[in-house]
Amino acid sequence: MDAKDIIENYHSEIGVKKSSNGDKMNEYKPHYKWAKKIMKLAYIYGVLKEGVNYNELIETSR
Repeated sequence: MDAKDIIENYHSEIGVKKSSNGDKMNEYKPHYKWAKKIMKLAYIYGVLKEGVNYNELIETSR
């Protein structure tokens, strides 16, 4: 979610904003390359749905 927010707001006049869950600050310009890398990895490997944990994934893949 942070990576997506950073990419979407990269060209905004505001350079920093609180993360969606409020536990850190997202700086758009310094973290842009990191965000692009994270989004590529999420596309390649996938991401967990909210509320689904690794144990549930293992059980359903058997």
